[in-house]
Amino acid sequence: MHTFATVLVAGLALLESSAALSIPRDAKYVVHEKREDHHAGVNLAKRSQIGSGSLLPIRIGLTQPGLEHGYDLVMDVAHPDSKNYGKHYSAEEVNRLFAPTAETVQAVRNWLIDSGIAEHRIKVSDNKGWLAFDAEIHEAEELFRTQYFQQEHSKHANKYSVGCDQYSLPEHITPHIDYVTPGVKHGVYKRAQTELTKREIISNAIAPPPPPTPEGPEIDIDVKVVPLNCSSYVVDGDCIRGLYNLPAQNSARKVNSNNALGIYESGENYDKADLKLWIKNFAPYIPLNTIPELSSVDGGEGPVPQADAGVEALLDITIAYELIYPQVVNVFSVDDTYYSTEDPNDVGFMDTFLDAIDGSFCTYSAFGQTGNNNTIDPVYPDPRAGGYKGPLMCGEYTPPNVISVSYTEGEQLLPVNYVERQCNEWMKLALQGVTTVFASGDHGVSFYPGQYNNTDGCLTNPVDGSPTVFSPSSWNDCPYILTIPYTSGSGFSNVFARPTYQDNAVTTYFKTYDPGYPHYSTTKGKNIAANGGLYNRNGRAYPDVAANGAWTHMYANGTLIREGGTSMAAPIVASIINLLNEERLAAGKSTVGFVNPTFYANPQAFNDIITGSNQGCGKVNAFYCAPGWDPVTGLGTLNYGKLKQIFMQMP
Repeated sequence: MHTFATVLVAGLALLESSAALSIPRDAKYVVHEKREDHHAGVNLAKRSQIGSGSLLPIRIGLTQPGLEHGYDLVMDVAHPDSKNYGKHYSAEEVNRLFAPTAETVQAVRNWLIDSGIAEHRIKVSDNKGWLAFDAEIHEAEELFRTQYFQQEHSKHANKYSVGCDQYSLPEHITPHIDYVTPGVKHGVYKRAQTELTKREIISNAIAPPPPPTPEGPEIDIDVKVVPLNCSSYVVDGDCIRGLYNLPAQNSARKVNSNNALGIYESGENYDKADLKLWIKNFAPYIPLNTIPELSSVDGGEGPVPQADAGVEALLDITIAYELIYPQVVNVFSVDDTYYSTEDPNDVGFMDTFLDAIDGSFCTYSAFGQTGNNNTIDPVYPDPRAGGYKGPLMCGEYTPPNVISVSYTEGEQLLPVNYVERQCNEWMKLALQGVTTVFASGDHGVSFYPGQYNNTDGCLTNPVDGSPTVFSPSSWNDCPYILTIPYTSGSGFSNVFARPTYQDNAVTTYFKTYDPGYPHYSTTKGKNIAANGGLYNRNGRAYPDVAANGAWTHMYANGTLIREGGTSMAAPIVASIINLLNEERLAAGKSTVGFVNPTFYANPQAFNDIITGSNQGCGKVNAFYCAPGWDPVTGLGTLNYGKLKQIFMQMP
């Protein structure tokens, strides 16, 4: 029984039963939304006013009651002190919890009909999240008391959208409507080459090459050539298990059939030949022909020919197999070849994956966006040669208990409403007991070099125009994500406020080890770098924890190499959580789900890293490691034995 949710639903039912549905004709109109461009470098130029005979597809996103309580609902099932810990929701319960009320749907329908929009023109989405109808320009402008214009992005000639500076609604209707499109919220136009890529992995970058071995597609070395132990040169399975206090490898152990580890891939995939070489030489306890399960999303492929394989996908997969075998690895290969590798201007990320594991997300309305953003997200069917010809996948797969993602994007390179809408989805998955692990990067307080029109990938300081403002990344900024660096990538979100579960840890760091930089306070991407500040001190802080990212053995096109980076760190942590789930499921308990509150409440379960620093944005040492949580390594690296004891004592 979900006590908090029960009270919330009861309150909504009372509201529905007591509200009047009559729509006054002479209603007072008030401004509902007004244009505000929050992202650095975003500038829309007005062009011509839309012709009177044009037809606009109007979408009205309805208010979803309860979203403001989402964080409290998650904490109710995820905080270690909650009596409801582990009492996760089903997908159906989550959808019902946040669905607009019947009173809201009817109130907006009545207003539209009363305003001259014929009832047969109005369509209601299956999840009751939005109303849709086509309207001529004059109808829409009268209905919303506005004027529509063509808008061109200043940096992308011939890229247009339709929008307005502001629009208004009847005062009594505003509580029922979240947003209207076309409206003031614009899509981000496709920009020049982006680095929406795997978090950088590093290949043969520090130590000398491995001991001489035969090269070529038939390479076959003895495992004794490179010992499986910890050294400054390389780490492999036995070393990793020792570092994180993991149990010895046991290929005969019984595993839960519903606990496969999910790994996100897009634009890269593994090949059988290199995976087979790795198994033969470094994991002989795994049957030689073992390959991951494939969950193809919108034409995603795998495995691929050896010449087309990506070492980062192999790194994700081999690290996971090293730690969780005989459990299954399930690769979600997302988007067809064009959208995942050939579209140089693609910006959108994760929407199609979320569609595939939660059908309601395909039509989910929030923050001015209904369904995918077709300006920046892939559009299916894809008519190009080799493109995915099927419809957009919606609810095709069940979410895995743990999702490992070694990709990210700069927070300022995406619309605020885009990342807010996705963060709500991560919240809904957390309610269902899903753990989502994201890599945070290898560039310290910078994003990827070359972004934001400067070599460091930093934001511009409005005081002197220098690229010195720290640049957070997306998805790591969402409070419902577990964020992992390779002892480097860190930041403070400009969109999301610091969640309460990390208040004590972050406040203690600044009280004791304040770096002394000027800072600012903001949410929703507004007033970034106000008064010359370098970072948002009150933003969601990351990383949460850390993991080793250097180095491990790999094969690429038949050649033995070594690799590292956050593409190694993320699957290590995801695998450890998968093992914790195995223990709890075997004992008849729930999955660990959203682990952040429990992690922050138990810092003694981590190996604290107290020396070192990261860099970026003109700082050789941006933040320093320190006792307790710090912005370089979070709480430290995981101690599986201690975490197992904690989670097994919980209900």
